[in-house]
Amino acid sequence: MKKISLILLSILLAGNMSAQQLDFSWQREFTEHVKSIDEFMKRFNGEEAYPGLEKSDENFLKFNLFSLLDHQMKKEAKQNALDFVSAIMDSGVKLNYADSLWYAEAKCDITYKGKAKVVTLFLRPERIKDNRFRWVFCGADGINGNLIDTNSKSAISPVEHEIHFMELQSIFKNDKQHVFGYRQDGYKIDQLSVFLTLMYAGQINFTSVSETKFHFFNIPNYRFVVEEIGRRGSNAGWLITSFEKLSQANKQKYINSLIKK
Repeated sequence: MKKISLILLSILLAGNMSAQQLDFSWQREFTEHVKSIDEFMKRFNGEEAYPGLEKSDENFLKFNLFSLLDHQMKKEAKQNALDFVSAIMDSGVKLNYADSLWYAEAKCDITYKGKAKVVTLFLRPERIKDNRFRWVFCGADGINGNLIDTNSKSAISPVEHEIHFMELQSIFKNDKQHVFGYRQDGYKIDQLSVFLTLMYAGQINFTSVSETKFHFFNIPNYRFVVEEIGRRGSNAGWLITSFEKLSQANKQKYINSLIKK
């Protein structure tokens, strides 16, 4: 009986040790994870350190930046990571909320005319007064061809000017779904304005934000994307999932394309 009791005790102790080890593992991973964009910026700037790194180390900033890279990014990106990190260090750029060179991308689930749809909204921080800021919409995608028909062309009779454009009454009453087809060639539709108008009119029901990422253009001749990576291990949380070289001259062109401006 005593022998059985000792065996049971050893099993219980082993179980407690496993639980403690597991708890310690979770605690360690929690401190290693980049838990917010604010924490990402502080680590990027060298204000906070990846656990175990000492600020007195001559390679501290380099290792701190490497810890912010998604280690599962594409092989080509890994090969260029050293150049990217070196460019960050050489630039001396520090990230902060007030920057005008970062954008949020929010993929949204909505319902339009009873059907589930996905649209993307782009936001950026805007100064209100002094040190007060707010997020504002600056672009939208997934409206054209998804919520509205922008490809079809419709025509108003060439003699309508002789009868005071009476056909407009019929168009706006009976042909609303093709109304965008009456615009002139080359007239670009502002997708954000259409989205906000449909929302204001009650034709869109918002469900949730399914995915969020951030685009940064602060580093000279580079752009990079930050996303939240949810997985076990030390390399998780808000990480740089992609980066690429982009000349300063082409950055605004890229941004306009991104936000569908």
